[in-house]
Amino acid sequence: MAEICFDLGDADACRSQLEQGLALARSIKHPEIEGECERALGELAFEAADLPSAKKRLTRALDVARGAEDRRGEATALWWLARADLAAGDVAVAAKRVAEALRAFRKFEMNAELLGCLDDHARILHLRGHSAEAARLYAAVEAARERLVLRRRGRHEQRWRSDVAAVRAALGDPAFEAAWAEGEGWSLEQALQHEVALAPAGAVAA
Repeated sequence: MAEICFDLGDADACRSQLEQGLALARSIKHPEIEGECERALGELAFEAADLPSAKKRLTRALDVARGAEDRRGEATALWWLARADLAAGDVAVAAKRVAEALRAFRKFEMNAELLGCLDDHARILHLRGHSAEAARLYAAVEAARERLVLRRRGRHEQRWRSDVAAVRAALGDPAFEAAWAEGEGWSLEQALQHEVALAPAGAVAA
């Protein structure tokens, strides 16, 4: 129900549904659901540009997931914390969290989350001045989305278009198109290998 409210743009109803779910999860001592609700509330705060609240919720979601040994929940909370870090301008911390989340998404074959996380890694590459590499990775992820029929939700699509436009502006049209064409030919495995090669030292240890 909360997800339906979010998709309809009713943030208040979404928040109310999640708070009710959180209270129920705590009362029946169900940490996996508790963590999911905390994370979703963090996502909601993030979308409202309330970064302090988002980080508080997402950190709580991460702690709950780790306490419950919920590795999937832990990875997703890490990914969203990375997004909050990026929004706050903390690229170094975001890069480490993205690398850790990617490793888990790959292990558990969480393809939708994996592709979203690779998009965020491409954004990090651009912010670090590696715009051609970012264009290649964006293209590889887009090709994988087409193959797997995994489209972005509305707000994520808008953010992605803005990020890709920034890369195009940095490179200029000819260089961007050349990099994009190269990346489109990558398999998802090639894109993942590329991410590992460019990750911060120590961030993707096995």
